[in-house]
Amino acid sequence: MNIGRLIIDTMLCGYLLPQSPLSYYAVFDGHGGVEAAKYAAVQLHACLGRRLLQNLQPEEALREAFAETDRMFVNRANREVPVHLVSGV
Repeated sequence: MNIGRLIIDTMLCGYLLPQSPLSYYAVFDGHGGVEAAKYAAVQLHACLGRRLLQNLQPEEALREAFAETDRMFVNRANREVPVHLVSGV
């Protein structure tokens, strides 16, 4: 199942980090669920950009961005009432 794609070729090199040779390509396949894929598609690149602005190496920035995105999604999921527990009556 393919939930979505996001290609931001100029986000890092043109907006956050001028003169950077970095590009960001992602496929969010939904193996963690549709909502997780949608959330990651919106948040992961922003978390990565913040980490790179802290002058972290790309590998470390990516690891931290994944961890931050995961924490944020889990926190959001813990605050929400599961749809199957909400009465439609």
